[in-house]
Formats: sequence, C-alpha cells, structure tokens
Amino acid sequence: MGDIKCAVCGEPWDAYGLRHGDVAGWEAKLIREGKGCPRCEGVRPEGMDLDALAKQRCVSLLDGSDEDPISWNADIDTLICGPVTNEYIRPEDPVLWECAGCHVQVTLDLDYEYEINEPDHEPVLRYANGDKVHHAMGCGPFAYDERVSGADAPATAPHTISGQPYCPGCACHCHSCNESVFCREEVESDEPGASFVSERDFASTLCRSCFDEQHDEDERYFEEVRERLAKQRAEEAEEADA
Repeated sequence: MGDIKCAVCGEPWDAYGLRHGDVAGWEAKLIREGKGCPRCEGVRPEGMDLDALAKQRCVSLLDGSDEDPISWNADIDTLICGPVTNEYIRPEDPVLWECAGCHVQVTLDLDYEYEINEPDHEPVLRYANGDKVHHAMGCGPFAYDERVSGADAPATAPHTISGQPYCPGCACHCHSCNESVFCREEVESDEPGASFVSERDFASTLCRSCFDEQHDEDERYFEEVRERLAKQRAEEAEEADA
C-alpha cells in the first residue's frame, strides 16, 4: 500500500498508517471520505490546482489502498474533489453510561481509538458533563480525578441501586457487606440505597441491614454488660451486709 492524498489539501497519508494508529479512527474516516485531514482540518489552501489535485487523489485512491473506495459509502464528488463546505467535524465521544444521580457521563475518547487497535490497546475513558464535584464521604468537596478517579473513569457504573447506575460521588459501598448505598442521606431510611453512619466508627457507612444488625449486636452487648454490673453490685452488697 502507498499513500492516500487528502482531497482538500493534497497531504499524503500512508494507507497502512491510517488504519493502524497514525491518526484516530474518525480522522482516518474523514481522510478517506475526502473531507480533509489533521493538517488542513477541512480548509483548502489558497492557489491550489484543483484539477491536478483531483487526478492525484484518484490515483492515490486506486493505487494507495487495497480497499474499494466505493465501499466507503462517501459522496463521489466529495470523495474525489473534497466538499463544497467544510465537513471536517469531529464526532461526539460516545457515552458509555450516565449517573442517575448527578448525570455525570463516562465517555470514550475517540482521539485514542484507531481503526485497528493493538491487542494491548486500552480505551481512554473520561468523566464529562454533569456535576463532577461532590460533598461526600466526610472529605469535603472534591472533583473526579482528584480523589475518586486517579486515572480513567470506569467502563461500567461502579454502583447500581434499584437498577440505576451511580458514580463514586453519589454512591459508595457498605463497609460491612459491600452493597451499594448512597453516600449521603439522600433518601428516606426505609428506601433502597439508604445509608447510615456506623455507631462504632463515624467514618464507616452502612446499609440498612448491616446498620440494624450492628445496632442489635451492640444492644445485646450493652445489656449483657448491664446485667453483669447489676450482678456484681448485688454480690458486693451481700458481702457488705454479711
């Protein structure tokens, strides 16, 4: 394979490199469709010989690629001569999931996606839109990438409550059973996802079931302590009367 020339500015692009990481996948698609390249971004330089460029473009499409240009489903005039208006437009990053609480979205960064990715390629995911700043977990306000997300965002929601996805700022795990609960008291105590502060450790968040279980254990323990103290006092009183 050889080079494919940009239909807008004539810049040559290695056909193999277009598919294997010289440019992002969306850029390679626009280059092949005749809508421009990263060099010109769809803006035609002044003083170009358009007829000569169209001929060079045709030759490069036929000789520079092992693909059939017709299979690209591009407008034939644009494919050869470039668009009449600037159509070099980056597509929106696809949304993988959206938090039902703060509506922050996790998106796939298309600038790091290539037409043919290496076997060890890892997608770059980012938090976008929504409210990326939260007041939770007793640590004051924080933004993603500062504390919760040290690197990329998760490909799937880390928390699900009542079938809805939630981000790490809106939900956390119960410190006892790992069930997902809301970070703050955002729902009534008897609703799904309700969270409670542990009576043993104020830094721990518990679900309703674990909170009730811990509370009952503590009550039984204190009742036993009260009974032992009462018994001890009674024995001391008997010894004093003897």
